[in-house]
Amino acid sequence: MFGVALGTLIPMVGVYAAVVMGRFNTVSLHATDAESFLVVPLFDMVCSTSTFPLAVYWRKKPELHRRLILVATCALTAAGFGRFPDRILPGYLFYVGVDLLILLGVARDLIVNRTVHRIYLLAVPLFILGQMIVTYIAYHNVPFWLRIAHAMLG
Repeated sequence: MFGVALGTLIPMVGVYAAVVMGRFNTVSLHATDAESFLVVPLFDMVCSTSTFPLAVYWRKKPELHRRLILVATCALTAAGFGRFPDRILPGYLFYVGVDLLILLGVARDLIVNRTVHRIYLLAVPLFILGQMIVTYIAYHNVPFWLRIAHAMLG
């Protein structure tokens, strides 16, 4: 039950932290890209929040539960990969690290079960599509997103 409570708090704390840090970056650090990049942590919260409740729901089905928990956890690692030095992982490719972690689960399935589980067949393409959209929004100052982010950051 503690894990469920903690997993429920992660999106709330994550969104709050993203908005607070976006304001800090804009006001104190005079960052010009804080509004554009607010989409990244918010998307990460959506990814984690979309898979964690399903993992809780299917907690008595280990084949589904463990894969959903892995995907939910990997979704939260984008910030860490985004902080890698550019010579190791260029900034615009930080989601590659997230996807590689999930692909380790896919590789495990291929080695052990000789097939890819349907959770991965659904989650990986959806994550990659979302990641491409979010990366485009973050790096191209899309006007509709800038208006939303400006309203969120005040």
